[in-house]
Amino acid sequence: MKVQLFKILVCCVFGFFLSSCSKNVPDECELGEGALKFSVNSVERKYILYKPDSLPDNSPLIIFLHGRDQSANYAASFGFNEIADSAKFAVCYPQGRSCTWDNDKPGSTDVEFIRQLAVQLQAEHKLSAERTFIVGFSEGAALCNLLAFEAGNKFAAAAVVSGEVSEAVWNAKNPQTPIPILFMHGLNDRTMSISGGGYAGNQPVLTIVEFWKNFNLCTQDTIEIINTNVTRTLYSGGVNDSEVWYYRLNNHQHVFPGDPTAADSLDLTEISGAQEIWSFFRKF
Repeated sequence: MKVQLFKILVCCVFGFFLSSCSKNVPDECELGEGALKFSVNSVERKYILYKPDSLPDNSPLIIFLHGRDQSANYAASFGFNEIADSAKFAVCYPQGRSCTWDNDKPGSTDVEFIRQLAVQLQAEHKLSAERTFIVGFSEGAALCNLLAFEAGNKFAAAAVVSGEVSEAVWNAKNPQTPIPILFMHGLNDRTMSISGGGYAGNQPVLTIVEFWKNFNLCTQDTIEIINTNVTRTLYSGGVNDSEVWYYRLNNHQHVFPGDPTAADSLDLTEISGAQEIWSFFRKF
């Protein structure tokens, strides 16, 4: 009897293991028929591309990296597509595997994915290699930080929204070139505290900002009060006219600024993350 029960238990455990291993990717990570495919190191990846009609050759390209448990389709609702129609640039939304990114250590497979995808899009759609920009929110912003450290020479500028830099990434950082970079972070962010910390030993946001200010050799500081909830510090006069912008958002949690579905955070009447980021990018 005991032997029989043991066999049944083993079969149940083995069956659970197989079902877990074969579990489908979450529905929110499936991009549907409009998704485009790209293979890197023999691994198939997916993305969606928004390209306005009659886009001129050599137009800018923005690559937006979604947050954890979000999708490329959801990121496309943050307002960049509408700006692209009038400003004339393309927007790519890559999809993280299982809605996540490999972002908390050096040697990330996703750094290579984004780097190769940028080159592919530039060639296939005749987009500007000199004006390709990278944006990330949350876990995508952590990958954006990593890209700035490891592949900053491939992008004209970067924008980090509610992101982090883990202790492992921070200790290994060795950027080869200055890069204009924008940071936005909410003071009420309980997912990724503006003060850093957490299990990964995240750096305080101001520490990261000051690193890039010094690395870019910025010489001028200007503080602007945009409204009662938005303060922007501009560090300018850097190498090749590079700048670092830092937005501190009062009464704002862990959401993309201006996300129409977000509650208990700033809305579009106070700040549009997409519009502020494009205002920054168009300078470079």
